[in-house]
Amino acid sequence: MKTQATLHCHGFNDRDQILVKSVLLAFGDLDNSIWTYADGTSADLVLVDCDNLLAVRDAARGYLHGKHVIACSRDGISCDGAGFTLPKPLRPKHVIAMLQHMDQSGEMPPAMAIAANDTPALPAEEGLMMFPFMI
Repeated sequence: MKTQATLHCHGFNDRDQILVKSVLLAFGDLDNSIWTYADGTSADLVLVDCDNLLAVRDAARGYLHGKHVIACSRDGISCDGAGFTLPKPLRPKHVIAMLQHMDQSGEMPPAMAIAANDTPALPAEEGLMMFPFMI
């Protein structure tokens, strides 16, 4: 039986939130879990825009409640509670690879699994042409 998992983006602009929501709609039904977007600050996975100082402050004050917190930054900046940093600008293939790793292992991705210059390969049938503006 698949588990239900939720993801929330904190401190992101509308464009990045729409990208993550689109990825979840298209690729969120994985082998062991079904990922959906949560509008509140409580979710299984919280992505924090660490280029947004208010979002970093919220993480430092403990306002974000998630099993896992992932920092997202252009410069590799992290925040309190983040076990991993995802590069910005967000790319669908990085988000998908992160979710697939968590689906298979139930753990945070290894520190270097999704570096800015390390693009995970997806099978050809999972091409991302539905996101031509992001590739």
